[in-house]
Amino acid sequence: MGYKLGWTSEAMRRALGIDEPNFGTLWAYMHADDGVLDLARLIHPKAEPEFAFLADRTVQGADVDAEAVAAAGRWAVALEVVDPRWISYDFDWLDNTADGSSAAAYVLGDFHPAIVPPKSLRLTMESGLIARTGFGEAAMGSPAEAVAWLVRQLHLREAALEPGMVVLTGGITAPVDLTPGLTVRVSSPELGSCAMRCV
Repeated sequence: MGYKLGWTSEAMRRALGIDEPNFGTLWAYMHADDGVLDLARLIHPKAEPEFAFLADRTVQGADVDAEAVAAAGRWAVALEVVDPRWISYDFDWLDNTADGSSAAAYVLGDFHPAIVPPKSLRLTMESGLIARTGFGEAAMGSPAEAVAWLVRQLHLREAALEPGMVVLTGGITAPVDLTPGLTVRVSSPELGSCAMRCV
């Protein structure tokens, strides 16, 4: 279905001693298209609010930049569920990369053209009493730059971002732990909203 990026937040990388982002693949079974997440199959899941990119045409090459990405697709809010296979969260970049960047599930809102620069996109995640707000600039300065970084990485592997592929551009705020009965919602004044209900 596409790709997910991890550690696109410089503050998070610095806090964990990580030097660079990573990425994993998204598969059809991970898409909770009805917004319901079955926790029984997961170990210790957390949800992160993100901006998602949908490629409307092929994006490829060693010199792709944020401007080229922004002209090639649309944006939505998303909730990504990360669920490391490791017993604890005490792992390094290589462990996490081998684990597909902890990709487990995701929910998407509707895709729209960005009416503001991607770095200025705003979202708020609400979960119980928790509300956290962030901006697109948290993902490598802009979610469009995060996608451009991915495209350059794919070029090294003789691959490209193909039409219809989705990219989750990395957590914009700190994650929340998921428990049965919890509903998590993410909304954006520019892009609308989506929600996930845990069972």
